[in-house]
Amino acid sequence: MDNLFRLVFNNKFIRNNIFKYITIINKDFIVKKYNRCNIKWIIKNHHYNLLLYKFQKEIKKRKEFTDDLFCKFLESNDNLEILKEILKLFPQFLPTTSWNSNQLIEHCSRLKKSTSTLGSLKIIKYLVNELGIKVTIRSINSACSANNCEIVRYYLGINENEEDRYRGGDEFNIKDHSDIGTLFCSIRGKDFELFQLIFDKKPSVIEQCQDINKFLHSIIKTDDVRFITHYCNEFYRFKQGNLHYPQLKYKIIEKSSIKIIKYLASFSGGGETLYYNMLFMSIPQRKNQLERMEILKFFIEDFKIYEKVGIHAKTNIINDFCQIGDLDCITYLHGILSSPGYTDEIGGIIITTSAMDLAISSRNFHVFYWLLENSYVGCSIRGLTYLCKNISTLKDILDKVLNKFSGVLSPDMILQSMYSTNRICHNKENFDYLASFLPDHLIPTFPIETSIENYDY
Repeated sequence: MDNLFRLVFNNKFIRNNIFKYITIINKDFIVKKYNRCNIKWIIKNHHYNLLLYKFQKEIKKRKEFTDDLFCKFLESNDNLEILKEILKLFPQFLPTTSWNSNQLIEHCSRLKKSTSTLGSLKIIKYLVNELGIKVTIRSINSACSANNCEIVRYYLGINENEEDRYRGGDEFNIKDHSDIGTLFCSIRGKDFELFQLIFDKKPSVIEQCQDINKFLHSIIKTDDVRFITHYCNEFYRFKQGNLHYPQLKYKIIEKSSIKIIKYLASFSGGGETLYYNMLFMSIPQRKNQLERMEILKFFIEDFKIYEKVGIHAKTNIINDFCQIGDLDCITYLHGILSSPGYTDEIGGIIITTSAMDLAISSRNFHVFYWLLENSYVGCSIRGLTYLCKNISTLKDILDKVLNKFSGVLSPDMILQSMYSTNRICHNKENFDYLASFLPDHLIPTFPIETSIENYDY
């Protein structure tokens, strides 16, 4: 039997389920080995039925229940009946003093959202309504830190007709404590009803936010468009139209849902070119190709963003698509932007040497072959150097570049690429191949003297 207990007790999954469903621990039914559990271990593992049993059966064990362990118990126990029994056994923890009262409500407010929300709220209501404990600023902050929106909502909704009952020694009135901390709690907990309630109670709450961009990023992370629309409407109304576009970061935008991206694009307020560039340039950063295409079509066809962005965005978005190898988005842009309305008035698709450079260096050769047929600028010295350094595996690609774009690749570019790697400088066959694209008077003497020591490429 002892060995069986050891095997069962040491299995955390089985142990947790046993203590979860057995509310009364029968020492003879389990085994007497339960005595090996000390109070600290029981609280750490949240076996509170066992804790209560030990305190009831072994009076000596009650000495181990220190103030610190009691506080830890409050922060993780969501069973009101167990709390009542513990307070009966330990009357020194009853709210007979302001210190005890504060300890009780502040530590119980730290109950995490992952625990039973209903149970934690029952405990708070018991402390406030039956024990008459006053709500403190720290108790609200504790609930916010634990992201327990139900407790925060209860605190903010305490009957305002009895407000004096909840006024602490610091003359703190709970009904006015709709501050930025509670607002962030509603965002982290994705509780839109609480978010809306806070704005309704105190429209000026946004003035407490020192970093609007950080606040807006948190809203976007909820992936709930209701937060962003309500924020923009309330802030715009409160500021009487004086709303500036926030400096959103790519990492936030690229992780936003499509509906939020569409809202951010359509919301007007004066962000102009820089803001639109950022939204437009975030498309290639999305990992899902179908999402990239859907957002791209929205921006081009519905939002007409190509008329709003600058040449930097028009150039870089093609480069980014080349780097990630999204040929579908490239061909879509090419087809749409090659129409007369774009090429004459606004400017069509802009392909630079960087596009082929990135397609080559990222080895997206399906994009390279498309550019080979549809581009007339070729690659820059970066792309040519990369091909020369990898001539053993990419000679076919190098040959196509040199033959197709011989008119735009200057002799100086070819010479620089030859000098960039020992695979050309010290290899006669490769040297002669590159030299065939140079005028005779510019061909260097073989082998080329360089400071390159190895073949790391």
